[in-house]
Amino acid sequence: MGIWDYLIALPSMSFTVWSGDGNPDSIASKLEGWQGGWSVFYWAWWIAFAPFVGLFLARISKGRTIREFVLGAMFVPSLMCFVWFTWAGGTAIDLELTGGTNGVIMNAPDGDNIFAMTTFMLSPISEFLSWAMSAMIVILLMTYLVTTADSAVLIVNTINAAGDEGPKARPHIIFWGVALGAVVAALYWWAVSRPFKQQW
Repeated sequence: MGIWDYLIALPSMSFTVWSGDGNPDSIASKLEGWQGGWSVFYWAWWIAFAPFVGLFLARISKGRTIREFVLGAMFVPSLMCFVWFTWAGGTAIDLELTGGTNGVIMNAPDGDNIFAMTTFMLSPISEFLSWAMSAMIVILLMTYLVTTADSAVLIVNTINAAGDEGPKARPHIIFWGVALGAVVAALYWWAVSRPFKQQW
């Protein structure tokens, strides 16, 4: 139902631009804020990221047929995103709208919403199942992040080394791997230390 609703609503959502009425508490103003904060951000993000992703897909698809590329790079990942967003996001929204969680998911700290939903759904069945699902989510997210970082280093190296995969490319790989790791470490340190700075 979630996938069907998305496909039906996508055309109208794609061409709707919300504008506020000056009242920050009105629905129109909240929709304008949401669209400006999320939809426009993702449009810009994908436009900026498209060359990077395109080059990565071209690099890993070398030697594959068009059918394999379309299935492996477009349909299967999209289907998995539909399943994930429907299960995680759709279920959490439904539980909150119907009042089944009494705000447990919505009031969870940022980043903990998925774990609050998993705990709420699976704890009555089994505490271990809830813990196992949370552990699996963490492992999958870590795998995703490591794969993304590895892909980023591959593509940046491809650009800087002009496609050279020989020994001359090794300094580029090491430099960009260390640089990307340093950026991630700096962002992590900033995110962790931010609450303490705000209290200070």
